[in-house]
Amino acid sequence: GINMIELWKLTGDNRLLESAKLLGELILKWFGGQSLLACSRFDYSETDVLKIQKDKNDFAAPEFHEAPAIFLKKLYEVTGDERYKNQLKNTGDVFAEIYPDYTIGSALSKNFTYGRLLGLLAAVSDCTGENYSGVINELLCYFTRLSHPCGGVGDKGAYVPEDAGDKLLEFAVGFGEGHDSISDVLYCCNTLLAALSILQKDKFKGVDMEKVSALYDGITNFLLNIQIKSDDARLDGAWMRAFDMENEEYYGCHKDFGWGPYCLLSGWVMGAIPLIFLGMLGNGYIY
Repeated sequence: GINMIELWKLTGDNRLLESAKLLGELILKWFGGQSLLACSRFDYSETDVLKIQKDKNDFAAPEFHEAPAIFLKKLYEVTGDERYKNQLKNTGDVFAEIYPDYTIGSALSKNFTYGRLLGLLAAVSDCTGENYSGVINELLCYFTRLSHPCGGVGDKGAYVPEDAGDKLLEFAVGFGEGHDSISDVLYCCNTLLAALSILQKDKFKGVDMEKVSALYDGITNFLLNIQIKSDDARLDGAWMRAFDMENEEYYGCHKDFGWGPYCLLSGWVMGAIPLIFLGMLGNGYIY
């Protein structure tokens, strides 16, 4: 959705904006007039939409709400449709109120959940002017404590039960016991940089901007320094799934439960990080 909006700005092709609006309508329907999304998945049939809304199976998971929030913020900026703004406020208020009482799944790390929460609250605050500085500052303190001198953010991973099935392991964030100082580029640094790129606008009342700037500069430099330089065109310019900060090694994550040590993720890593860097080079913030 964000890509369609940015391409519309570049080309002036209104079909792109109309497509983005259709996606916005789908997301509003998915919310069903509630603060939280209904269930974690959703089919496009009207019958399924009505069933989900009837069951009222809402769930409070920041990791599923951050991306829609950032997109709706961008859509509001180009359309002025107050429905997007109202939805963002309702959603942001709920997540700020229940912090830190989220159910973090056994296959997810706390970094992943809190990084997404920071992006969600930053996007809502940017769009609506709501003040979530209390929660935002606590999240900034959390990530500051995990910061490594190289700029990356350490991650202890997630606990994955021994009897976990293959499906759970597929999405596991855990690196296993006794790992080195691992920075998670797939489930932490990329989304955390996106959140900080919004907060970096220096317009948020009560937010600790010194911590924002320190984390933002640190992660930016970290990601630029660990970008792969290789004669192999399949690797050159990319980022690995995770990085060993103690040994300065992007092949160092052999203990990861769910992803291979040489795994390159085209969307969340190679897609998201360059988008943020492009925003730094241009006149505006893509996120």
